[in-house]
Amino acid sequence: MLLSLLALALFPQSQHVRPPVRVDVANSGSAERVASDIEDRLAVVTWVDDSLGGEHVWCSASTDGGQSFGAAVPVDADPSGADKGLLGSSIRVAGGSAYACWMDGRNGNADLYFSFSRDRGVSWSAPLRLDDGHGGGFARVELFRLVVDAPSQLVAVLMRVSAPGIGSEVRLVRSTDAGLSFGPSTLFRLGSNVGRVDLDFDAGRLHAVWQDDKAAPGFLEPRYQRSDDLGLTWLPTAARLAPGLMTDPSDLRVLADGPRVAVVWQEISALCSAALNLSKDGGDTWLPYPRRVAGSISPACMPQNPRPFFTPNELVVAWADDRLVGGLRTPWLAWTSDDGATWTERQLFNTPGSELRIRGDSDRGTFAVLWNGGTQIYASVSRAAHPEPQPVFVVHAGGHMGHVGMARDGAYDDLFSAWLERTGGGDDHVWAAGFRAANLVPAGLFQAGQSFHFEASNFPHDEHGWRFQVAVALAPGATPLPFGDGRLLGLASDRLFLATAGDPLLRGLLLPDGSGTTPSLIFPASVPPGTALRLAAVSFAPGPVAFGAITDVRTVFVN
Repeated sequence: MLLSLLALALFPQSQHVRPPVRVDVANSGSAERVASDIEDRLAVVTWVDDSLGGEHVWCSASTDGGQSFGAAVPVDADPSGADKGLLGSSIRVAGGSAYACWMDGRNGNADLYFSFSRDRGVSWSAPLRLDDGHGGGFARVELFRLVVDAPSQLVAVLMRVSAPGIGSEVRLVRSTDAGLSFGPSTLFRLGSNVGRVDLDFDAGRLHAVWQDDKAAPGFLEPRYQRSDDLGLTWLPTAARLAPGLMTDPSDLRVLADGPRVAVVWQEISALCSAALNLSKDGGDTWLPYPRRVAGSISPACMPQNPRPFFTPNELVVAWADDRLVGGLRTPWLAWTSDDGATWTERQLFNTPGSELRIRGDSDRGTFAVLWNGGTQIYASVSRAAHPEPQPVFVVHAGGHMGHVGMARDGAYDDLFSAWLERTGGGDDHVWAAGFRAANLVPAGLFQAGQSFHFEASNFPHDEHGWRFQVAVALAPGATPLPFGDGRLLGLASDRLFLATAGDPLLRGLLLPDGSGTTPSLIFPASVPPGTALRLAAVSFAPGPVAFGAITDVRTVFVN
């Protein structure tokens, strides 16, 4: 019952963010690179450091969504400690397994190596050198993109390879048995100059993009290829996405969502801009000419890190440029519902930002943008029916940050970030934190005889008219949601949880903006001051029981 409840004061920042966790706490070396991914509460972070002498690839896993991590495990099995390299896609989590890919100099040049874990990051398979079309140590893998699809058991890597006397190549290597074995690589492009490469998988299709100067030496332009059979066969000819325009080899991204495919890049021309091309038929046909993104068009703004995202009706692009603060790039967001003919634009924050990341639920149109502010990591979420970023909040503030990434757990709508951080003149170390957009804030002074209530915010727009239920327990735990949902609420099924579960006085109506409040109540005198309690909220639909968004657990203390 309600008489078993809690008390606290308002939090200084309404959006709840989990405390940062140092992941490499047992390692003495200085970390150099970091990558991360998350699915169904399994978060895995990989990095390179010199704790064992030389360079080694380490992985550490969390089974509680990134709130705590197990022991770090070296996965490269390289006694030489040769140079190692990671990229943002170096770790993937899918179907309860983790997959790691890295550049490795043990053979004298940068080969590409691969390993997987089937026990949630506790142990890893023997590293496997992936075929790059040449013998070990002859060529150099310079860039790659790893994608994994658990239902089809596909593991695919698109890479840029540089070989002496041959030039640059674009190659793809794939496994259709979840990484147990790989076939020989497929050659897409052989030429003197290749820029960025990227790869995406959606709805049974592989979408590959790269930049090359095949049409005009020295002028890079993006090209597109697609496979409908897990990489066995490909379109007869790669599509040219920006004929005659030179692109920036620092930026290229492909994003597929059913029949919609977007490719974005940074264009170098008289009007520098973030540019894109679109397909609405899965990559069969494209716009005849690329479109420029909103206010990123400027001879001086030099947009950086353009990143795409699809909502049900719009294409969203996030990037950073320096149009307002000379030499300092600030983060921006724009969206279009007419294939880029017109744009709505917002500046996310008027302070420098880089390493923009955007993740979300394309079916619902909800997303988050995260970026590196130097000594702070910032984020903004959009939960409305159409893109509209909400006020910026701080994910973490500390030392100097770098290699900031973001991944999303679709089951829980968890946004998870890992990064390198240096405090003072010390070493770089690996840290992680996360948040859920759906948020619960206790309001009022909660002590005997005082009034209190709960406020919900940032629930998805399509849950308006639903109810949210506050649940309270004495301890964290693994109580699953009932009626076949199975997701974990994060609370113990103790006497307080059982006494308050489903209490209508701990329930509120969700409004169109994703907010809601419970009734104001009087806190009982039966709960001793200093008692620690945990609380969370979950939304549920009217009619047959169906649960929606779940908030993070908050620990509070009775006054």
